[in-house]
Amino acid sequence: MKRSIFIFALLFFNVAAFAYAQKINLKKGKVPLHEALKEVREQANVELFYSNKGLDLNRLVEANFYNVDFEDAISKLIGKNFELKNQGNQLYLIVPAKTVQQDILTVRGVVQNQKGEKLPGATVKVKGTLNGVSTNIEGKFVIEVPVESGITSKLVVSFVGYKNSELTIGENTNLLVTLEEDINSLDEVTVVAYGERNQKELINSVASVKADAIKDMPAANLENLMQGQMAGVAVVNQSGAPGGTGSIVSIRGQNSLRVTGPDGTVLNDGSPLYVVDGIPIISENNTDLSVSGLADIDPSTIESMEVLKDASATAMYGSRANNGVILITTKKGKTGKAEIKANVSTGYSILPKTPVQTLGNAERQFAIKFIKGATTAYYDFATRTYIVPQSYEDSWNKYGTFDWFWGNGVRNGAYQPAVQDSLNSYYNNNSNWWDYFFQTGKTTNVNLQVNGGTELFRYNVSAGHYKEEGIMPGSAFKRYNLTANLDLNPRKNLSITSTNYFAYTNRGIGGSSNNGAAYMVGSPISVSSLSSIDNPIAIEQANRIADTEQKNNTYRLRSGLRIGLDLAPGLKFTSSPAVDLSLATSNIFIPSYLDDQYGLSKVSAYNTMGVMLNWENLLNYNKTFNEKHNFELLLGQGYTSRINNASIGYGSGMSSNDIHYVPQIPASNAVIEQNGVSIFTRNYSSTYSKTVLLSYFGRVAYNFNEKYLFEGTIRRDGSSTFGDGKKWGTFPSLAAGWNFSSENFMNDAWWLSSGKLRASWGVTGIQFNDPYLAQGTVSDASSPYFLNVPGLAPDQVSYDNLNWEESQQYDIGLDVNLFDYRVKIVADYYYKYNKDQIYNAPLPGDVYFKDKTWRNTFSTSNQGIEFAVQADIFRDTEVKWTSSFNIARNYNKFEESYNNRDVDNFILGNPLFGFNVYVQDGFIESEEDIPVYYNVDGSVNLQNQGSSLYPTQVGMKKIKDLNDDGRINELDKVYKGSPLPKATGGFNNRITWKNFDLNFLFTYTLSKSLINAVPYSSYLNSRDPSVGPLLLDVNNAEFWSQQGFDNANGDYNPMFPSANLGYSPQADPMVDTNIETVNYLRLKRLNISYNFNQDWMKNIGLESTRVFITAENLFLITNYSGLDPEAVNITGVDNLDSYPLPRVFTLGCSINF
Repeated sequence: MKRSIFIFALLFFNVAAFAYAQKINLKKGKVPLHEALKEVREQANVELFYSNKGLDLNRLVEANFYNVDFEDAISKLIGKNFELKNQGNQLYLIVPAKTVQQDILTVRGVVQNQKGEKLPGATVKVKGTLNGVSTNIEGKFVIEVPVESGITSKLVVSFVGYKNSELTIGENTNLLVTLEEDINSLDEVTVVAYGERNQKELINSVASVKADAIKDMPAANLENLMQGQMAGVAVVNQSGAPGGTGSIVSIRGQNSLRVTGPDGTVLNDGSPLYVVDGIPIISENNTDLSVSGLADIDPSTIESMEVLKDASATAMYGSRANNGVILITTKKGKTGKAEIKANVSTGYSILPKTPVQTLGNAERQFAIKFIKGATTAYYDFATRTYIVPQSYEDSWNKYGTFDWFWGNGVRNGAYQPAVQDSLNSYYNNNSNWWDYFFQTGKTTNVNLQVNGGTELFRYNVSAGHYKEEGIMPGSAFKRYNLTANLDLNPRKNLSITSTNYFAYTNRGIGGSSNNGAAYMVGSPISVSSLSSIDNPIAIEQANRIADTEQKNNTYRLRSGLRIGLDLAPGLKFTSSPAVDLSLATSNIFIPSYLDDQYGLSKVSAYNTMGVMLNWENLLNYNKTFNEKHNFELLLGQGYTSRINNASIGYGSGMSSNDIHYVPQIPASNAVIEQNGVSIFTRNYSSTYSKTVLLSYFGRVAYNFNEKYLFEGTIRRDGSSTFGDGKKWGTFPSLAAGWNFSSENFMNDAWWLSSGKLRASWGVTGIQFNDPYLAQGTVSDASSPYFLNVPGLAPDQVSYDNLNWEESQQYDIGLDVNLFDYRVKIVADYYYKYNKDQIYNAPLPGDVYFKDKTWRNTFSTSNQGIEFAVQADIFRDTEVKWTSSFNIARNYNKFEESYNNRDVDNFILGNPLFGFNVYVQDGFIESEEDIPVYYNVDGSVNLQNQGSSLYPTQVGMKKIKDLNDDGRINELDKVYKGSPLPKATGGFNNRITWKNFDLNFLFTYTLSKSLINAVPYSSYLNSRDPSVGPLLLDVNNAEFWSQQGFDNANGDYNPMFPSANLGYSPQADPMVDTNIETVNYLRLKRLNISYNFNQDWMKNIGLESTRVFITAENLFLITNYSGLDPEAVNITGVDNLDSYPLPRVFTLGCSINF
């Protein structure tokens, strides 16, 4: 880390060292020529290249100069047989002097693109020679062209991303060269593991998102920006909390069981590995602060995001790549004059929609319907059965109930003022708590970038600030970030790259993680609409938001250094040390008046630090034989160390509410008496863990004339996480490709621009997050003091044979470009088998009172089809329209368990995460439909709903008693459906006309199973009645009735069974008939921008200016009965407790200076 900081400072504060050449002052006397040249070069700060052939470097020369020009000094040293050539950008060549006089024509020019933008760094060569120059920062060049009688000289001008231009040299020696953008995407470079590939050479399944696609999208979390952009990359935004956890990224299906370890953390949450500028980073969410692990990254600093999907692409990352790999490349410096770019935007967010809700007196009448329908059975000793009273007379002076108000005529229900005191203004309101708990949010985003440099030194420096106030009061997120990416080429064969990123983030009030989604700050579904806004519950929630002080801060420093040395032609050694430091702190203060029990103020503090040290060394050899045989060999070694350190403290009973931190007190004062109870006012705990990963890897790639392509990789990882004998894992891959469009027999296929078939196989792995799961741990957590001596007990049974989770993946792909690259199609079929997945499996007995141990016992699979098409609908007209569409169909299956049977909610042959539900077979329509059971003494029992006092009655759901025990309870639930969708995708469009740009993106999900539990919160489950929010239209909330059944003529399906209290299964939303197969289409983003005329801008000293307006989540089309099918956590059960996805409108401006 110190080395990285040193290089950063060296490069950042010594730019002036690369200024233009100066006067030479030297007093060396007679020295060898090579020593004199070195002194002059260093004093002039230039690059000087020469060949030792013919130039006697050991010849003694007189090296005494006073205030002499650099070129004159060199000329004197080298003599008349050699001359000095200025190549531009501080680069000079010493070459033999021409012995034959030759006519030379000096040609000057400017290179630009079709928009008139100058192209610095373009190459200008004399055709058929090695004579060439590069354009300067203004796109200008000067080149000397030999003139020979009878020969016409030509210039070839080239630039990455543009078609080459060939010009004949005539009488005009002042040229304006306009390069046309190359629509052929085969030369487009894609970042892959430890290297790059052009599209023609790429034989892995890789999807990309470029900076241009996300440039007008200010966001706290870059995961959101990938949604709908790539086939097979499913991004679900479960929560709209500012900076909060909520986005789930799944690459080619769900590869994780999401089981929790002994400490409560998910062992493998299914998240991909994120690699930023070659550095694997700490990316998991901080659930204690409800902050995304990627929230500190500023999207405006990103150049591209590549998603590695198949095993041949990811196997180079071995044991960390089972869930896929996302490579993030940040913007780097470019040769040319300094470009300054400022981006400013502000946005407003609103709650798009509130749920259907019935307010006021109708809420009371709904509760009264339950109260009057309440029944409880009594035991009849004569018949030895439980009987439900059918009238007030039947219940008189018995233990049963008929009508909760009546009870049994002797004992009735307790007084419920909210229900019965309708004349009290306190309980006679019409409050919509959604208006109370939500506000208009605001977003501000400011970013400044400076980019430029020379051939020797390039830089990209940026600073940014992002601030978001959420749509719920108290929820907020702020980020400050600084980036400095520096490239230095001090010698021709030496390159140094320094990447540095610092970010500070602050998050406002937020709830704990809700299965990966942030909770709402306050709950608009917890207070009855009959209550006024000044009722105690609402006041307490408001006070908790306003008076609870919550400081959640994170600090992030990521720094990497890459040193590359060219050892020989085609042979390069690279060494890359890097550090990623993440520090999170939280301090929560709750004043004493919010503690109803003891009246004590409370402070809880949480500090966690994660440090990842990474050092990789690469040796890369590239060689082309006979211009057709292209060969690459890569050998690498890596070391990764990660340290996690956390401390948690708690204090209460501070002397004043002005003290928001925990002061130190004598140990004797740590226990106080309050209301006759001894209270410990101080508590503290800490944790520490460390893991080490040692890796060796390699890759061999060969292609013949870019037509037949082959690639093989292997990685060997050793991890401290596993037990002895299991620490090492091997992860190989193979891939092959065939550019069939290059075959002669395809010459007549005029419609085919390019076509490639590819196939791959590979093995990847995953390490679980618990560093000591295999070794087993002991602690005093579950061991009480014995004779005042603390003891230790095992937390878990160690299992030395615990091994890597491993997956094998096969992929077959097709890449086709049609009609002069107007249409691009990418299609893939894949099959991925995950084996040895870890689960806490039962033991035949117990060890230290532990009856389970962690083992490699489960297997799952994912297979599917991906399809993406991009088309230039209008390309050669004034209006240009590019459209892209992608879809991915995935089949997920639980394949194997430790006993070859269903385990918990994991059902063999079915997708993961299925619902555990009752099976409903209509309604009980008559007494004959009520199942009966016989006791051993011959007495009859009616089927009951959890207790004999609550027997099944006419009008209730007819729930199948699957275990045939006469009771409907949790044992009668079975697996049905899964919240994993069958297909996801996106539809993206860009339309340009003159200076206007229009972009819009639709995202969609097909066949996702959800349970909308919200309406069923209104069906009272408790034995005592109450009032609560009615999140439904009471006019459509029909209860089963005899009259309704008689009038329906057999087709009767009311929303609710007959109204009653305490019948738990009747109120449970987990019934198979409540599973909805949901489809939805969302207009995720709409962006309109205008680019002002460049000539106008230059007149006022600007390069360019663009203004834009962006709208997110504009509308949603769905068949879902709930509020938003996307804002549902991974369980698939919608309780309306996740932070809603807001609708956002952003206005911004981008200015280039």
